[in-house]
Parts: sequence; C-alpha cells; structure tokens
Amino acid sequence: MLHGVRLAQDSLIGVPYHRPTSCDSCRVAIPRSNVDSLRLGSMERAGIVMSALPFLALAFLAWTLSGMGD
Repeated sequence: MLHGVRLAQDSLIGVPYHRPTSCDSCRVAIPRSNVDSLRLGSMERAGIVMSALPFLALAFLAWTLSGMGD
C-alpha cells in the first residue's frame, strides 16, 4: 500500500504506507503497465475504531456494574 501517490505519465509514484510521506528516499515507482486497479481508503479510520474498543468495553462494564443496566 502506498500513500502520497501521484500519477506520472508512465508510472505511479508513492511512499510505502508505513513510512512518512516526507521520506523522499522511500519513494517507489511502479510502471503504469503493472497497475491494474487502484483503491482509495483511509487506514487511520480502522486504527481509531480499534483503539476506542477497549474504552467502550470499560464504559459498558462500568455501566453494567453500577446497576444502571437493570
């Protein structure tokens, strides 16, 4: 997966997702003839949801134990 992607005349240029977009030495170029499809999305969204799950579970547990779940 790449981010900071730009389309050149003959290639797709971007930085691997686990590297910062400012890393010029990390940039890779993929010939357009090797690209059959592109997908847009946000990997941050899934990370935010996953990091919120323990807090939601704790809130539910506290709500249940406080007797408000009756």
